[in-house]
Amino acid sequence: PVMGPPLLRRVEPVWPVPMLPDVHGTVFVEIAVAPDGAVRSARVVRSLPPLDDLIIAAVSQWRFAPAGPEGRPDPQLAIAAFPYPPPGVPKF
Repeated sequence: PVMGPPLLRRVEPVWPVPMLPDVHGTVFVEIAVAPDGAVRSARVVRSLPPLDDLIIAAVSQWRFAPAGPEGRPDPQLAIAAFPYPPPGVPKF
């Protein structure tokens, strides 16, 4: 799930194969969104160390709806949660 401005393009992380058997939990990422909808920066606020870099790589490619004519504060923040193992991915 993502809380923040409307998300226009979402790139999913490239999960390790096989799945990491001893890693379970949720990574939370704080995303600074520029007025044009680009990701200005992203940082992990709750970590699963083997997954942090690949999640940041995916989030950095996201695109949000740009600010409307009235604008918005620069930057606007979004929060995204990434459960691991991800739902619907077979566990090996």
